[in-house]
Amino acid sequence: LPENKFIAWSKDIKNLIARGETHAKELEKNIGRFTHLGVLMPFVHHFLSRLRELLDRSKNRRSIKINQDCKDDLDLMLFFLAMAHDGIDLNYIAYLKPSHIYRS
Repeated sequence: LPENKFIAWSKDIKNLIARGETHAKELEKNIGRFTHLGVLMPFVHHFLSRLRELLDRSKNRRSIKINQDCKDDLDLMLFFLAMAHDGIDLNYIAYLKPSHIYRS
């Protein structure tokens, strides 16, 4: 993950956690970013369900409070962003099954 994206995305997530509330457009933007992160780390998609549920509830409201479970998920996304920024081991990305097995 490039430096500029890491800094901007991390700052936005920390602001979300600190404020404790958000609106649908901001939440949708951040979920899109996490989906982008999910290209590198497919297991990220598993932790987006509560955030997507919060997005669905926020559609008809001006703002919505972020509950503790969603804050924990956002903290986890910060950890995943740091992992992507530092570099990811290819063993986390590619699940390979050997096509040839040689015995000596």
